[in-house]
Amino acid sequence: MGFLKVTRAALVIVLIVAAFAFTMFNAGTRVDLIRLPFMPDRTGMLLVELMLYPLVLGLLAGFMVGLLKIMELQATLRAERRNRNKVQGELTALRNLPLEEAEQESAAAGEKSS
Repeated sequence: MGFLKVTRAALVIVLIVAAFAFTMFNAGTRVDLIRLPFMPDRTGMLLVELMLYPLVLGLLAGFMVGLLKIMELQATLRAERRNRNKVQGELTALRNLPLEEAEQESAAAGEKSS
């Protein structure tokens, strides 16, 4: 494995252990002065529970953004494939032309551009 993969794996393990330790040390801690708009009249909320809600919302938002980006890239890929097939058809048509016709067409195109 490369150095970057090992470093990334070690960092993930350290973060998981730190999150687990934080959860264990603050298992009974309650937070009273937080008012959330989507949970009215909620006092005495566990700190771990309070931290879990934004995490889940962030994961869902990230998933949705990623899904939209994948759909956008798939649409771009389809358009590029259509364009490639169109250009490939034009190239095949040009390859099938006799040399004399191709020279005449290129000369006519040169006269039009000047």
